[in-house]
Amino acid sequence: MTPSLSSWRICVRGTVQGVGFRPFVYRLASKNYLKGVVYNDSSGVVVEFNATSLQAYELLAHIQQYHPPMSIITAATLEKISPVFFSNFTIQHSQRGEHPSVAISPDTGPCQECIDEMHDPNDRRHNYPFINCTNCGPRYSIIHSLPYDRPNTSMEAFTMCPACDSEYHDPLNRRYHAQPISCFDCGPQLVLRSSSHQVVKQNNFAITAAAKCISDGGILAVKGLGGFQLLADATNSDAVEELRRRKHRPAKPLAVMFDTPESLRAVANPTRTELQIIASPARPIVLLPKNDFGAHLLSHNIAPGIHLLGAMLPSTPLHSLLLQKLQRPMIATSANMSDEPIIADGSILYQRLGDVYDLCLDHDRIIINPCDDSVLTLTNQRIIMLRRARGYAPTPIELSEPLPYPSIATGGHHKNTVAIGWENTAILSPHTGDLDSPESQQFYQNNLASLQRIYNFVPQQVTTDGHPRYYPSQWARETQLPLSICQHHHAHLLATMAEYNLQEPLLGVAWDGNGYGSDNTLWGGEVFLVKDGYFHRQYHLPSIALLGGEQAIKEPRRAALAWLLEFIEPEDDILSYFRPSSLPRPFSQQELKMMQSMWRLGINSPSTTSMGRLFDATASLMGLCHKLQFEGQTGLLLEQHFCEECKEFVSLFPDKNGNIPIERLLQHILTPEMPLSVAISCFFNSLAKLILDLARHHNLPVVCSGGVFQNRTLVGLLDKSFQESSHKLYIPQMFPPNDGALSLGQLMNNTRQRI
Repeated sequence: MTPSLSSWRICVRGTVQGVGFRPFVYRLASKNYLKGVVYNDSSGVVVEFNATSLQAYELLAHIQQYHPPMSIITAATLEKISPVFFSNFTIQHSQRGEHPSVAISPDTGPCQECIDEMHDPNDRRHNYPFINCTNCGPRYSIIHSLPYDRPNTSMEAFTMCPACDSEYHDPLNRRYHAQPISCFDCGPQLVLRSSSHQVVKQNNFAITAAAKCISDGGILAVKGLGGFQLLADATNSDAVEELRRRKHRPAKPLAVMFDTPESLRAVANPTRTELQIIASPARPIVLLPKNDFGAHLLSHNIAPGIHLLGAMLPSTPLHSLLLQKLQRPMIATSANMSDEPIIADGSILYQRLGDVYDLCLDHDRIIINPCDDSVLTLTNQRIIMLRRARGYAPTPIELSEPLPYPSIATGGHHKNTVAIGWENTAILSPHTGDLDSPESQQFYQNNLASLQRIYNFVPQQVTTDGHPRYYPSQWARETQLPLSICQHHHAHLLATMAEYNLQEPLLGVAWDGNGYGSDNTLWGGEVFLVKDGYFHRQYHLPSIALLGGEQAIKEPRRAALAWLLEFIEPEDDILSYFRPSSLPRPFSQQELKMMQSMWRLGINSPSTTSMGRLFDATASLMGLCHKLQFEGQTGLLLEQHFCEECKEFVSLFPDKNGNIPIERLLQHILTPEMPLSVAISCFFNSLAKLILDLARHHNLPVVCSGGVFQNRTLVGLLDKSFQESSHKLYIPQMFPPNDGALSLGQLMNNTRQRI
């Protein structure tokens, strides 16, 4: 080493393993004639090299500016080290430390280079259904432990052929150290099975037969990146109806997979931003407004009565090959029964869903960590994340303050995610879902075990929701770890504060279906002043009765009746307040008498301040929906009748006791002669105006979170009104506003003193 050279070390943290980072550094160093070494350790990527001071800082700058597209750098440091002589630049094997902190790359869809090779008849991977490289393919779903090397993944079972081995060890090749690298000669094998689990076809013959199954109107189960999906012809109404019947999913919208953006444009009008997200490596399902042609080209019962279509592009090369043969879009829905977790094992699929599919396209690459599809939508170019899973999770987030102890956050009972955290790092699991069934509860425990195993994580504390009957709360108490409780709506707001790294004071609007309040009642329409380390409950909706308890959540007519009973005269004809529509009458006289008695005597009628139930009540009173067919239906139906040109609103500024006078709004929109679109537009306008008025009154930035802020219309109105004012508005984008981010808020709570 010449006197002008020193020895240096660059440490890069973040999502930097399994994304081609080491060969990227190798090429940079070789281009600049540097000598040294690059390797993975349990914290990220380490580069040690000989260079002048100028060369060292230039290398750091180039790494930060030109890093691989799938990588995310959260920290990069440069330090001078004791002199070490390097004769050339090499890539070393990974090193494992005691406490891994490197971020795992999520699974991603196929990159364009791999797609081009797959469709090239002269390429050795022509029509290969598992083609991948360092820029795409499985990551989280196949990893067992860190560092991310082939022996620590489910690809350990497949020995590379000489051709793949040569690519794997060539630093200038796109597949250098691509852990899932394989080909027809050495990779996973496809097999097509009947519903009785018998082998029908293998490999590419299996793809042809599988596509024919869909084309003939059958239902195909296929093993995707994170689990099995059920596929059907999206243009065949009989096939879609049969899928609904077998899966017991009568009305909930189904997602549709298209082979190209061009075929998607035939049925929807995505914006440039929406197309970019749909075609991004994450390959999420994106909810898009249908166009007029969509109703004719696709089955009418994909999303009956709903103006949005869940659209996606192929998430694996296998899906791309199926679509190429099918030549039409196909339904792609998780292989599970409604409200149960996705299935990742073929034998379990056969046991639980053998009577749902006609054929199953399986393969022998094990899914270690199941992961469902991500779902999002956009309004005014703002992302609203509805389900954070494949393609996005488990990407970490950096907390503004360190955690006092390594902690588990259990999340909530619905739309669950679980999280682990240490120091300034929080990592959320992919979407688990609702935890009502034993299968879901086991899936929850498996998700947590995966994070603990991968990160060699030993918790010293557990934080959970305050609801005593939530499964995560019960589980947390059984761990015997020191227990911390984070109130449900505080967690909603803290998660958004973590996403944007916000500091107090601020105004927090937490509107959702319900959550356990500090007074042991059910909240859901709250506004907090977050100041001096405390959440001060400033304003809230009036309490109404949940007539029949949880049944009121499934039947909007009950919420509507509860609101009417609170403010109309007893002698009035209560059913006359429901707008006439094509729906059956909301109640028979016998049902009405029973509900009125239940309300009067307080039988099985817990009180709630829920904004979600107000949405339900409004949809029922407007004659749109009396009984839910799927969660979130009322918000979608209300959206469809919103008129942007209508500016009518009712002032809802709270009274001196903090009550938001919603009865004013309901009395106004129940005026018989008011057109439906005006009434519903007034409903949305009034809620958006309330939040802006509170921001002006307190002169504070506003954080909005909770499931109500999944509504595209409300969020769009808020964006527009706040853009025209001087006040700041923060609504989650990286994480769901629903309960899918509660675990992040619970971890954030551990960095602060809250009540």
